[in-house]
Amino acid sequence: MSDEIHVTARVSDPELVAALQAASDETGSKSEAIRLALREAYLGDDESDDGVNDTGLPVKAREA
Repeated sequence: MSDEIHVTARVSDPELVAALQAASDETGSKSEAIRLALREAYLGDDESDDGVNDTGLPVKAREA
């Protein structure tokens, strides 16, 4: 059984939309921005700003 789940959410709050767009510009994708936000909010993890997380791979390399 996979540990992965697929989640879909609608965001209509203009502040959240702007924050998500800014975060996706930094991380390379909205999905990665949301994953990082969830990790930080619920697990207290704060990954570095260099675009590399605990896998050691840049965001773009993992999504390819």
